Amino acid sequence: HDWSKAAPGKFTREGGFLAYYEICTMGLTVTKDNPVKAPYGHKDLEWVGYDDVDSLLYKVDTLIKAKGLAGAMFWALDLDDFKGSQCGEGKYPLMSAVTRALEGGVLPPVPPTVKPTPPGPNPPSTMPPQPTEPPMPTNPPQPGSCRSIPPYQSESMDAWCNQNCGVGSCPSTRCVC
Repeated sequence: HDWSKAAPGKFTREGGFLAYYEICTMGLTVTKDNPVKAPYGHKDLEWVGYDDVDSLLYKVDTLIKAKGLAGAMFWALDLDDFKGSQCGEGKYPLMSAVTRALEGGVLPPVPPTVKPTPPGPNPPSTMPPQPTEPPMPTNPPQPGSCRSIPPYQSESMDAWCNQNCGVGSCPSTRCVC
């Protein structure tokens, strides 16, 4: 293997350019403890740096929201696990996480992977119904009473804290009410 050339992906077929659904199935030894909080991994002679749900949520908090930016951009829809069949995190796990984090909502649990059933009578569903909106807190804070804390302290984060704490998503690492 030539160290100067990365192996092409099974689907992207381009050296040094992999889709998330290719990376998550590589069986990498992953390291996440680094200053940028983004994982990198290796297997044999292949090394890969990439983003996962946790690293993207960190970027949403420390870059997009903390700087009062208007949103996020993804280079290509088809580089995420668009079918939800490879990484075990549901459809579009990366883009869904960023979208929900920017909307101020709480990320729902990853739906369980449903295995195909043989033909025959359909058994009753064992999956619980999914809520359509996050539950309202029992004692929501008074409007305007929440504020951001360092290192996230800013007027735009104060507004974010007030909006999210009012619907029950008030991270104590970022807001105080």
